[in-house]
Amino acid sequence: MLGDSLDPTRVRKVVFCTGKVYYDLAAARAAKKIDDVAIVRVEELYPFPEQTVVNVLGRYSANVDLIWCQEEPRNMGAWRFMFGYFKGLNRVIHYAGRSKNASPAVGSHKRHAEEQARLVEDALK
Repeated sequence: MLGDSLDPTRVRKVVFCTGKVYYDLAAARAAKKIDDVAIVRVEELYPFPEQTVVNVLGRYSANVDLIWCQEEPRNMGAWRFMFGYFKGLNRVIHYAGRSKNASPAVGSHKRHAEEQARLVEDALK
């Protein structure tokens, strides 16, 4: 799990993600000069790295917003898996990503780019 080097006392939101979307989030955060949103890339989903997540969350205020960001549609990817584990930690985590869909791909590069920009924006706002 790759944490963030932001000052934990200034962080208002922690965005968890996995894979390539991390780089999109980091690039958008840098471009917009956002300094109060931490990004944590989860590198191993199973077994769930509970103690590592607890340690990461311990760096921040208990009232920070938690977000799971993913490129896959809501009914695919790791969202449900991660939601369940965070619920087990008595933490509420919100979703930033594509809507439910029968297909993992939208079929249009333009639409994919638009959706990608939207989900990154949703995660960082």
